[in-house]
This record gives sequence, C-alpha cells and structure tokens, in this order.
Amino acid sequence: MKKTYLAMAVAAASLVAQPALAQDYQMEAGLSYISLSPDVGSSDSAMGVDFRYNFETVSTAGKPLAEAEFLGRNGGINLSYSDYDKNDNTDIDVGADFWFDDFYVAAAFNNNDYGFDDDNNYQLTAGYMVGETMLAYASFVDGDSFSSASFLLGAKYVADLGGSYANLEAVLGIHDDYNDLGLVGDYFLTNEFSVGAFATLSDDTDYAEHEYGVATKYFLMPNVSGELAYTLNNGGWDGDDAIYFRLAARF
Repeated sequence: MKKTYLAMAVAAASLVAQPALAQDYQMEAGLSYISLSPDVGSSDSAMGVDFRYNFETVSTAGKPLAEAEFLGRNGGINLSYSDYDKNDNTDIDVGADFWFDDFYVAAAFNNNDYGFDDDNNYQLTAGYMVGETMLAYASFVDGDSFSSASFLLGAKYVADLGGSYANLEAVLGIHDDYNDLGLVGDYFLTNEFSVGAFATLSDDTDYAEHEYGVATKYFLMPNVSGELAYTLNNGGWDGDDAIYFRLAARF
C-alpha cells in the first residue's frame, strides 16, 4: 500500500470570512472524519483524533493562523489515532520536531494495523531554513509497508504578498521502482481563511495513482478552526475519493 507523505488540507469555499483576533497558544487538539467512496468495494468512513504540544508558546500576531508554528519555528510533539468503520484498520502516528536556529530535525513513527497485518514504519527528516520563510528538507522513510527504503526531497515556502500570504509546498518521493511528486498551494484571503489545491502524481506504471483535491481552512474564532476537503483519486486498485472534515481547538 502506498503512503501519502504530505499532510494536505482540502476543499474550496464560497463563504465570506470574518476577521478574528490573534490568540497565542501552546496546544492544539483535533477531531476528524473522513468518508471514502472507492471504485471497487463498499464505501467506508473513519474517525480520528490528534493532539499537538509545542515546546514554547506560539505567537500568532500578524501571521496566517494556520502557518503560525512554521513562521515562528516552533517545535513540538504530536500524536494521532484513526479507526475505520468497516475495514479492520487503525492508524497511530507519533512524532516530534525541533528547531536549532535555521536547522530543522524531525522523527515520526507510524503503526498501521490491518487486522491481518501489523506494519511499523518510521521517517527521519533534516532541513534548513533558506531565508526567513522557506524550508528545504530531506527525509528517510522505511518500515514494514515498504519493499525498500525511500527518500523524500521537499520544500515549503510561505510567501508574504504584501498584506496577504500564500503557502507553497513540493515534495519528491524517490522509491525503489517508482517516483512521485506532491504539490500543495494555499492562498490566505485573510489570516484566518485560506483556500487551496493539491495534487500527487506518480510514474508507477503498475500501480499508477494520482490524487487531486481542493481545500479550505477557516478559523471561526481565534482558537477554533474548521477544515473541509475533497480528494479525487483516479488510480490505484480501488481509486478512493474522499471527503474530509476536521474541527480543532487551540489552548
């Protein structure tokens, strides 16, 4: 089973965002729901919870709220758990990341229990901040879900457009018998409200899998946000399309 390496936000919005006052925070907890509609087999859904603790207080003043941690170079630890309704499948992710001035390091562990198979995987990342708002990084990924070790080369850039911001991300996955490319673009209409799109493209001729999607994230209050996502997958053995929703609170 292929892994998706970028955590990508999703769905286009047609509402008018109202500005919210900035509020610093140190923790964030989220509750998510995903609905899957495969081309093969029956539909499924999953519930998930996630938690993030930052080592220092995250300042949000004058920044897009969704990118406050990145712009403030705030490291922390995170934990997430998801459970599928019909498939006997659970996912547990544990990770930590640290900043040392311009240097960035991270480690992540994933346990995917299919019922008939229990896979453990890990990822190690090292990066460097080029300028004030662009991170270039490389990752090593390996584990039970992979036939051989994989490497990722990526970059994340938050651009100040003079009153508004844009987030641009790209990651190249180099695997044993195929490569894939992930792209993300978000535009912040206000510091509280963003819309975006993403794509994941693969050159795997045996298991061609391409994903496309649109995304939105909106802070209803300074410490409460909602995300909505739609993903179209036109490859793989089942071709899952997905609708994703997440509600989160910051403390």
